[in-house]
Amino acid sequence: MKKVLLIADDEESVREAIACLVGAMYRSRVESGELEIQTVGDGVEAIALASRTAPSLILMDVNMPLIDGIEAFYKIKDNNGNVPVNTFLLTAYSTDGTVRERVEQAMTDGLLGCLSKPIGAVDLARIIDEYAFGSGPSGAGSANGA
Repeated sequence: MKKVLLIADDEESVREAIACLVGAMYRSRVESGELEIQTVGDGVEAIALASRTAPSLILMDVNMPLIDGIEAFYKIKDNNGNVPVNTFLLTAYSTDGTVRERVEQAMTDGLLGCLSKPIGAVDLARIIDEYAFGSGPSGAGSANGA
């Protein structure tokens, strides 16, 4: 079954860096069509693409134009019958009190976490293996397709 990874970040260099890293780590899965990597530049695009592709995992920047990552998480969840899609927020900045409170609330509502950018390859592979391919506690698979 094809898995879709949605990367949403307003900085093209960040989107492309994450997509390139994932593409290299999961090359055999991308080439076989088992993993599709989609990228968008804002929260509105993330919501639209999530409704069309039903991603297995979303990595989404907190601070994006039009709709931020936290609001986009809730809209994607609402569009999915109030069931959260596997989502991690990404941020390059320390979160102030208001943002931190919103992230904490989103985590009680199904957000998986908030990660600091740049995200390392080991953490990225662990997250993708566990939440896209289900090879964490219950499934099979790894970055190299084994």
